[in-house]
Amino acid sequence: MYIMSKDGLSLINMDKVETIYIKERTKAISATFPNGGGCHLAGYEKLENTKFALEALYSAITANDTIFRFPHETDLDTAKQHREHVKTKKTRHGGS
Repeated sequence: MYIMSKDGLSLINMDKVETIYIKERTKAISATFPNGGGCHLAGYEKLENTKFALEALYSAITANDTIFRFPHETDLDTAKQHREHVKTKKTRHGGS
């Protein structure tokens, strides 16, 4: 799997990544590599959006997607609203 940074300037091979984590103070997502290096993947205005973006990456990894690009802030707001709508939507079952 490959990860495209939010700004589109970096493409990271997940096979080469050791850790992906959130820097809470700066609300950024970063990656580290076995050689001790690291890189910035995405940053958001709200910590809630940073966590949501990391959860989206996790979902892409577990779905065996081949590429993931960190979403922009506005895309995250839309995705969160959609998720909340799906969670609160009630299904009605009619009888025969």
